[in-house]
Amino acid sequence: KGKRIEEVKEYKYLGYVMRRNGGQEAQVRDRVRKGARIMGQVWG
Repeated sequence: KGKRIEEVKEYKYLGYVMRRNGGQEAQVRDRVRKGARIMGQVWG
């Protein structure tokens, strides 16, 4: 009781980026970047 909780713009929970405004752009960009990196390793 009476403790303050820190407010943040985004945080990662179970591998998913949660944003304060509910946007998912960062999550999609991160998944695309990781997928492209793996495809480069497999096919490169």
